[in-house]
Amino acid sequence: MKAVKGRRWTEEEEEEVKEIYGAAIDKMRIPEGGELTAGMQQSRENNGLIHLRSREAIRKRLQALVVERCELYNAQRGFC
Repeated sequence: MKAVKGRRWTEEEEEEVKEIYGAAIDKMRIPEGGELTAGMQQSRENNGLIHLRSREAIRKRLQALVVERCELYNAQRGFC
């Protein structure tokens, strides 16, 4: 059985995620359920790219962005 390899996030997808879920990222929280679905629907209506990704893939990417944001926030305050 072969391992499934993920697909890299493009710059356009990254920017769209930050545009749609930017408020949640700024609050350092990961959107759930309906909020994820609403963002995917917004992407579909605007002919975006992220609605082509699975909910789980979007959630994992958001989690990575929030962790990155938390590390930056803590480093600026001398917690790291």
